[in-house]
Amino acid sequence: MRPIRSCVSSFLVFALALCPACGDDDDDGPQPATDAGVDAAPEVDAGVDAAAADPLVVETTSGPVRGAERDGVRSFLGIPYAAPPVGERRWQPPAPPEPWDEPREATALGPPCPQQELLTDDLVEGTSEDCLSLNIWAPADADGTLPVMLWIHGGGFVTGSNAESLYDGHLMVAGQHVVVVAINYRLGPAGFLALPGLGEGQGVYGLLDQQAAMRWVQDNVRAFGGDPDAVTIFGESAGSFSVCLQLVSPSSEGLFRSAIMESGSCSFPFSDLEEAQATGEALAAAVGCDDDEDEVACLRGIEANDLVVALQAPEDAAFTETFIWFPAVDGTLLPDQPFTLLEEGRFAAVPTLIGTNSDEATIFARFGYADLDAAGYEAEVRAQAGEYADEVLAEYPVDAFETVQDALAVLITDYFFVCPTRRAARAFEAAGQDVFMYEFAHEIDFPLLSGLGAFHGSELLFVWGNPYLGYEMSEEERPLSVEMQTRWARFAATANPNDPEARDWPNWTPDPAVHAVLDLPLPIATTEGLREDRCDFWDTIPLGE
Repeated sequence: MRPIRSCVSSFLVFALALCPACGDDDDDGPQPATDAGVDAAPEVDAGVDAAAADPLVVETTSGPVRGAERDGVRSFLGIPYAAPPVGERRWQPPAPPEPWDEPREATALGPPCPQQELLTDDLVEGTSEDCLSLNIWAPADADGTLPVMLWIHGGGFVTGSNAESLYDGHLMVAGQHVVVVAINYRLGPAGFLALPGLGEGQGVYGLLDQQAAMRWVQDNVRAFGGDPDAVTIFGESAGSFSVCLQLVSPSSEGLFRSAIMESGSCSFPFSDLEEAQATGEALAAAVGCDDDEDEVACLRGIEANDLVVALQAPEDAAFTETFIWFPAVDGTLLPDQPFTLLEEGRFAAVPTLIGTNSDEATIFARFGYADLDAAGYEAEVRAQAGEYADEVLAEYPVDAFETVQDALAVLITDYFFVCPTRRAARAFEAAGQDVFMYEFAHEIDFPLLSGLGAFHGSELLFVWGNPYLGYEMSEEERPLSVEMQTRWARFAATANPNDPEARDWPNWTPDPAVHAVLDLPLPIATTEGLREDRCDFWDTIPLGE
């Protein structure tokens, strides 16, 4: 197969684009908002004595921040962890924020980074280049010893933010007594541009942002009640790819103790720097900077939103060509192809909880390829698989499925999600670390997305437990959410999702390949093998070809 050029977006982005008016009345998408229903702290004296005067004022390495509390959970929103990446700082590695002396209000979400909806040409409102902020939720009685769960959002590396209402950590913190951190990072051309005229960080600025946020957490989270030696990074889709990339990046060493990967692995080819720079040159040409004597200076003078929309995939682009911006193998943060680093054991061997959903790609097949016929299916496979197309078509013959879309959905689910996840799990297990694998199999009863099974991103509703886009879990579904939150939090606390008294989720090994099936009714079940034959097939296709 051709090297993958992007990660697919999360369910949230698709749902927002498809049904922007079907959310909660007060949820207008990813834009700054206050944490409604909280009690803000009273005015206090500025300076280092602020925290002592009020429990809602916390001293950080940059200055004091003042949060809010609701029902025993403190929230601190929109805290800058890096300087605004604007002007000359655009396309530079993140720098520390300018310090402040008086308590900084931390009761409003920070803006998302510049982006547009994936299924439309519309720019998301309320964005800003000054977007490198994080949110923290912590129990009011946290004493500096609690496990920390650091969330990296998905969205194809081009959209999404920590301001999504789904990612509110209040419910998880209240139920599981952990500290939750959710971060923003630069997206699209701001986060992943590469050009010969750029220096350190080209192609990976967004990943550098994630590392800067992780270092900020190391320096500051104890003041909020968390243990910096007990940080679990977790993410979904592009966030899960990010977790995997941080595992193989030498510069992230020591910044986390364990990892959770939901629907995304990095065990496939990424663009090298030369390929990424070709995309950068195409962007420069699209905005008229290619003939400028100082191409980078010209690009820094272009409005951020104009850069976001300047380079679009053609309408007939194949699936892997739809998303243009993706981390590149820069030789430093990513010293080699991630799949090579995994194969050679050159990564942070930490306990890992990793999994996929049963029907990841049904949402893409339905809404991205609704008119695809059998001839189009074959053309799509040939465009993606090249010299291996006949083998792929024999493994996924369209007449073996009820519809063309079903065939494509199963193919994409296996190739992009399930089988790369197995490759990564094998590498982690071979390095001697505990691996716990899951398959999320529960189908939600969401009218807009009925018949899609356990589609990409649908597990997020249960991991976070929050209503979203008009869908609220039923009383029958709520126990599954509590179960998953408990398992995730227990893994963050102990590097193991099992109750010590009932080890019902075995470690994953290649043989027997036992994984948990997350579905109703409870208790969770386990089974052996997850599309083993199909993944054995994909392992015969050389990576990078």
